[in-house]
Amino acid sequence: MSALGRASWEEAYTEPQAGPGVVHPASGDDAARGVGQLGEGGSGAAPDAVGSWVRRSRTELAMPLRSLAARSGFSPSFISQVEHGMLSPSLVSMEKICNALGATLLECLTEIRRDKGDRIVRRPDRRRVSGGWSRAQIEALAPRAGFRLRPAAGSRLRPVVVSLDPEGRSAREPCVQTNEEFVFVLAGRVNLTLGAQEHELRPGDAVMIPAHEPRIWENRTPLEAKILVVCVG
Repeated sequence: MSALGRASWEEAYTEPQAGPGVVHPASGDDAARGVGQLGEGGSGAAPDAVGSWVRRSRTELAMPLRSLAARSGFSPSFISQVEHGMLSPSLVSMEKICNALGATLLECLTEIRRDKGDRIVRRPDRRRVSGGWSRAQIEALAPRAGFRLRPAAGSRLRPVVVSLDPEGRSAREPCVQTNEEFVFVLAGRVNLTLGAQEHELRPGDAVMIPAHEPRIWENRTPLEAKILVVCVG
């Protein structure tokens, strides 16, 4: 399981409250230290698969390599090495690259699934990402076909299971989702701050969150909490 490293599990598939395309600052040393590598034994994504996804996504957008480098805050040589599978970027770095491409880390990990086109996702095959300070783990439940860099017209479901360890939280600051979201509590208790209101949810509780509604999830108990999150859009 790889380490998320950046701001939160929410931002693995949502946008910060500050607005679309905003990336929270991350230490410039992360890429050099290899924090939360995307290599084999981590997310299961080989460097060449990651590089192919980056190159293909950039090409689809007709974006020059130097433009991607400038937007993501990396040097052109770094992006070139990623695209050619010469290095495995940290998840901190990869999230910046995904953001610059108008995608999310979760979309990236799902797009490079080894079992392309499968409709059934076996438990051992789930894409997993773990958070450091956030004490959270994400498991993508959808097969590759459920995600696209630019979703076609019509509904697209993005289901994930999020496990929050004690004192775990979804973000440092309120995050928003650009589409409607459904959340179901599977285990434990979680506190949801939704807008200006706070709610405690228990197993079996569910909530529909409108698009663009700021929220933060927290686990204030000594036990693990687990929720099913389905983003619609």
